[in-house]
Order: sequence, then C-alpha cells, then structure tokens
Amino acid sequence: MNQKKILLIDDEQDILEILSYNLEKEGNEVYTASNGNEGIEKAQQIIPYLILLDVMMPEMDGLTFCRLLKNDVKTSHISVLMLTAKDSTQDRIDCYEAGADGYISKPFEMSVLEARVRNLISSRSQKIEKFQLNHDVNITTME
Repeated sequence: MNQKKILLIDDEQDILEILSYNLEKEGNEVYTASNGNEGIEKAQQIIPYLILLDVMMPEMDGLTFCRLLKNDVKTSHISVLMLTAKDSTQDRIDCYEAGADGYISKPFEMSVLEARVRNLISSRSQKIEKFQLNHDVNITTME
C-alpha cells in the first residue's frame, strides 16, 4: 500500500503519540493537531486521506470540525473517523449527521482501529481509481 496521509486531532498528547506510532508502523504518513482549529488549518494544507479526531476538544469540538470540513469543497471528500468516549445512540447520530464516515468508542482495541483505517483508505482508493477510469483524469491532489 502506498503511504497515505492521516491527520490525528486530539487534545490528549498520549493518544496522539500512541496512534501516531501505530499508524506510522502501518506505513502511513501521520500529522497531528491538538485541537480543531489547528486541525482545520492542517487539513487544508496537507489534504489527508483520512482524519481521526476526538469529539470532545477545547477551542473547537469534533462535530463542529467535521461540519466545517465537509462544507468546504477543498476538504469535503476527506474521510473522517470519530474517536470518542461518548457512546449513546444520540452521540453516534450526532457524529454521522455532522458528516463522519465512522465512529469508534473509547477505549478501543488498536487492531480494530487499524482495520477500520485500512478499510477507509482502501475504500477511498477504489473510489478514486474508478473515478479516474470513468472520467479519464488523474487526481493528483488526493494522493
């Protein structure tokens, strides 16, 4: 698998370090941000394949972040996986209504998270390939 850009956004440094280590080990190029404001700036700069973020953060929560990301034509195609300790049915609905592509409750098994990340990256790669074949174009900004 080609190295893919992943942006991690969480206000807990320990979580950023653990996730970074494990996702880099999987062959990904990992970027981090400690809040939603910083995350929006980085997402617009690097255009990652996937963003993993916490729902509850200072300055800008994950739901607001996701809505802003999905309403910007430059970043609306980026897959978003929410990581959160909030686990009610309404919490999950809120995440999906904000535009999240997936939702994983904390605490989680790293192997489950890694499998979900691989799945989201693979799915997006297949969509890009199909689009390029059907439209005879090369989408280089998404790589």
